[in-house]
Amino acid sequence: MLIRLVGPTVAIVALSQSCNIRSSNPPLQRNIERSGAEQTAPSAAPTLRIVGRSKDTVRFELRNSSNHSIFVSYVPTDTGSDTTFLGYTLEAKSTDNNGFLQYGEGFHHVPNLHPIPAQSIVTFSLVQMPVEPGEYRVRIGYYEDENVYKMISERLTSMNDSERKTADEARKYVFSEPFSIPVKSSE
Repeated sequence: MLIRLVGPTVAIVALSQSCNIRSSNPPLQRNIERSGAEQTAPSAAPTLRIVGRSKDTVRFELRNSSNHSIFVSYVPTDTGSDTTFLGYTLEAKSTDNNGFLQYGEGFHHVPNLHPIPAQSIVTFSLVQMPVEPGEYRVRIGYYEDENVYKMISERLTSMNDSERKTADEARKYVFSEPFSIPVKSSE
């Protein structure tokens, strides 16, 4: 049922890679940092961009440039968990150029929704890189409506059809820019 609410997703289990929220405002959360985009228009949508890449992973930054919290499926690092999870979908560009399609299967654990405060950043890394050559991107589902967030948090397993429809209609998506996995050279 949770998969239906947040869409097809993939959990990141980051033992050596962390998911961080940063802000200069200590009362929000201990790992929160202001993004510096203080002059952003109130209707600014979240952005998802690549901020680093190595042979084994790609590092992303989810920036909430709005003037309100957004709600994303992840486990904040300040919950005492040694393992960080973030709900996302990895997508691959289709070979017939019809856009991007889900890559691989989803997963069986989807973290609860948690707020990402206004003007804050969450960073996370892919734990497992795709193996096939091609072009990929990451998609994250999020909610802006605090009432929908509360409804999902309180009634997740007992929502009726009308509430599920409300949750589905309120879900929005943010996409990363594409990244490529090159064809391995035969040496």
